[in-house]
Amino acid sequence: MGKRNRKTEQREGTFEADIGYSQVEDAVMKAVMQWFKDELLPYFGIKGKAVAIAPTEAVHLELKKLLQDLNLVMGDGSWIHFEFQSKNEGLEGLKRFRVYEAVTSYQYKVKITTYVLFSGKIQNPMTEFTEGVNTYRIQPIIMTKFNVDELMRKLQEKIDVGEKS
Repeated sequence: MGKRNRKTEQREGTFEADIGYSQVEDAVMKAVMQWFKDELLPYFGIKGKAVAIAPTEAVHLELKKLLQDLNLVMGDGSWIHFEFQSKNEGLEGLKRFRVYEAVTSYQYKVKITTYVLFSGKIQNPMTEFTEGVNTYRIQPIIMTKFNVDELMRKLQEKIDVGEKS
């Protein structure tokens, strides 16, 4: 622990006072919502009836390495995120890709678009889902729709003439 001085104590005291006020305000608003939820939801234009109060405090501490398949930085500063799928993971895969996008976008402060290259027998993968007011979608690339032989022929021609990509 470092030396404590009057400036440190003042800063900490102010910080604690601000948090204390905020916590009191939150507690008052929580109490109001608990007692008047049946009146306030319609007042705010929220449809549906509240049937219970759900927990509001959650502690989740997890160290997880997010392993994306490939990220490319584009000329406009945005990123393209690629995932390669040989089996259809459906909703579970989309939720994982959404986490990759959200964390990476937040951490690096970039716009990201996810493209998923589907190989094998995958023809009609799930490409979007909606939760709450948010819809998440990926850009699917169905590999069986492409002629790989044609691509390989073009690449071989480039190699033969010494052309770089």
